[in-house]
Amino acid sequence: MPEQEGLGLYQHVGHLLRRLNQQSVEAFLELSQSQGYAISPPQYAALLALQELGPCSQRRLGQYIAMETSNLHGLLKRMAKQGWLSIGKDPQHHRRSVIYLEAEGEAVLAVLTPLIEKRNLAVLSKLSDEEQEVFVALLKKLQEV
Repeated sequence: MPEQEGLGLYQHVGHLLRRLNQQSVEAFLELSQSQGYAISPPQYAALLALQELGPCSQRRLGQYIAMETSNLHGLLKRMAKQGWLSIGKDPQHHRRSVIYLEAEGEAVLAVLTPLIEKRNLAVLSKLSDEEQEVFVALLKKLQEV
């Protein structure tokens, strides 16, 4: 990171967060592709959320992973084609869809989650234990709407 006087760019929080996000996405894609998966961070988030929540509505899933329903719809269709999840009708509300995590999606999580957790630890290892806790707490606080 340049340390030029008056540059200003490296004092902008949005720029720093964008760079950190770029690095994170790039590392995620390299890791997932090294395991033979063409999966994006939002797709991984959806799988992980389904594992945590169990079968749920598209609306609930979108809220949980902070994704607009209109964007989520296409994402889920592509994931269903991969066999990672299935989309069915809610037996109680026929107009509502229910999203189910399938065995193939569980297999993706079983392979990628330990590697992603290891990567997270490597990124955070630049910080002390106390700094890690504060950093994660601040990120959570800042993303609250």
